[in-house]
Amino acid sequence: GVCLGRTWLAERVDGDGSTGVGPVGPPEQRYGAFARRYAAGAAARVRLDAEFRRTLRGDVIVRIIAMGRGTAEIRAGATRLNFQPAPTDWSTVEFRTAAAGLAGSDPAATVDVSARGGELFLHLIEVRRPEPTAARKP
Repeated sequence: GVCLGRTWLAERVDGDGSTGVGPVGPPEQRYGAFARRYAAGAAARVRLDAEFRRTLRGDVIVRIIAMGRGTAEIRAGATRLNFQPAPTDWSTVEFRTAAAGLAGSDPAATVDVSARGGELFLHLIEVRRPEPTAARKP
């Protein structure tokens, strides 16, 4: 899961066939100590905490840190995209999406990352609120 203080904001849905690995990747990138390996065709699924989902409005930021020989097929709410991480270095993709597809009380509202065409290593799937914009002075 993802922990902030004593509050779990998300959890990995069990039964995805992944295995915990580490260390993987280059030593100068410190993500590899906490990673999961997904074989081609497997998918990671992260379910957001119900209380956190109820607070989401407008847009959210989704960030994924991955490495692998396959393509990461990402589904977050209404957004669908493909991400090609580097095969031997950790790569990051970050995008905005409407919170509506992840918010509310539906427990099936998840962020899914599927390994297509080769194995994929995942370090992070993060959903967060955007930073508030500073008010402009007249």
